[in-house]
Amino acid sequence: MPIGFHFFGLPGALWGFVLSYFSALPTTIFYQVKYGLFDLRKELLLLAVVLVGMILAEGFNLAVGY
Repeated sequence: MPIGFHFFGLPGALWGFVLSYFSALPTTIFYQVKYGLFDLRKELLLLAVVLVGMILAEGFNLAVGY
């Protein structure tokens, strides 16, 4: 984040924050698989719920005129 902020300002710091989250995902998934906690169906269902929420939010924005 400090390097991103130094070179790109606030957007660079925000990108650093987001990328730091995604850098831990491979380790998390590795240990979930190792201990039998990873269920691909549940993970994909969660992505579908997020997609439905985004579609509903966009429909609401169009209805309100925002």
